Amino acid sequence: MGEKKRVSNAAGKKKANQNTAKNGRRPSSGRKRRRGMTANQFILIMAVVVGIILVFTVSKIMQNRYMKVTKIGSEYALGTPFDIKNYVQPVNDKATVECDEADFQPDKVGPYKVKYTVRCGRLKKHNIVTIEVVDHDFPDITGPEKIGVLKGEMVDLLKYYNVNDSEPNLADKLTIDQEIDTSEGGYAEYTLRVIDWGNNSASKTITIGVFDFTDDQRAVALAVREYNREFSSAVTDSGVYYMEKDDTTGYVLIGSDNVYEAGADNSCTRIEADENLIQSIQSNGSWMEIGGYSYFNYNIQE
Repeated sequence: MGEKKRVSNAAGKKKANQNTAKNGRRPSSGRKRRRGMTANQFILIMAVVVGIILVFTVSKIMQNRYMKVTKIGSEYALGTPFDIKNYVQPVNDKATVECDEADFQPDKVGPYKVKYTVRCGRLKKHNIVTIEVVDHDFPDITGPEKIGVLKGEMVDLLKYYNVNDSEPNLADKLTIDQEIDTSEGGYAEYTLRVIDWGNNSASKTITIGVFDFTDDQRAVALAVREYNREFSSAVTDSGVYYMEKDDTTGYVLIGSDNVYEAGADNSCTRIEADENLIQSIQSNGSWMEIGGYSYFNYNIQE
């Protein structure tokens, strides 16, 4: 009887296990083992996270201790050498600061953000400093003290004057203290003025002579002035040759081979001239002294 009972109990356990398998359940020992593995994984993950936080915290502490800088400058003057060490200085004597100067190429005034790196041994820290770009240089108005124009002619100051400054195209901002009057012959003084983006200003007093030239005198004045503009140099010869081309146009020979064609409409252009034309001007033209054209030969004054 006892043996039959044990067999019966064994069969019952086997059947119970089969029912459990059919129901999709695992033995209780399996569930305990799964819970134990999950706990171990959680502990491992937490250890990694804590380690990362610890490393990050220690790194920040080290950076704050060894990588501090003091801002010692805030302005950069356009056109001067740039060195980041003039603007930030490490508190730690063993640390250094550096930046790629190619990244700092200001072309106008105003605030600029400059990236730089602090290094101390194997540690490094990237940072940004704001630098105010300023302009302390005064503009320089270049051009003749006196210019000559023809009666009734419009005057374009940019054909005579330029402005040297860190601000580009500053000549476009040139102003004059009064309207230029060419309705009558005579001389008048004018003041040119300009202000750059740094609020630096410059002025220049000039004299404009208005001349009532006609025919050959007009042609010579126009040619001499055009030569000055084209070559940025005065005519150094004592005179030039003039020959009439037709009722409204004439040729002016300056030097040995510079031939200008000047018109009654105040147009004047240097032309390509062959030897035959040059010889014709010299043979058939008139020699004209240019001492009275100094206002048109303005580069001789500079």
